[in-house]
Amino acid sequence: PDETSSSISLEPVDINQLAKTLSDGDIAVIDDKTCATKIDGKVISFGRQCPHQGADLALGFVENGQVFCPHHGLKLCLKTGEASCSSIKSLKVEVIDI
Repeated sequence: PDETSSSISLEPVDINQLAKTLSDGDIAVIDDKTCATKIDGKVISFGRQCPHQGADLALGFVENGQVFCPHHGLKLCLKTGEASCSSIKSLKVEVIDI
């Protein structure tokens, strides 16, 4: 069974449409390696693979400026890329100027 949230698009998205169509906190797939979300009106891209065990972060959720891994609930900061566990590698994040 598919347990994805209705707010998550698993189809690749045109990056130029994100500023217009993406709601704060929703996750969209840019390509097979990258996702994006919008926080406070800014579009932020981030790696799609969790640095802990490789879960697909497109299936996670965003809250309080962090993306939560769908596998173990690991929190990753969308400003710095840092994980809530210091022994885990950082996630690549970038604010997209559109």
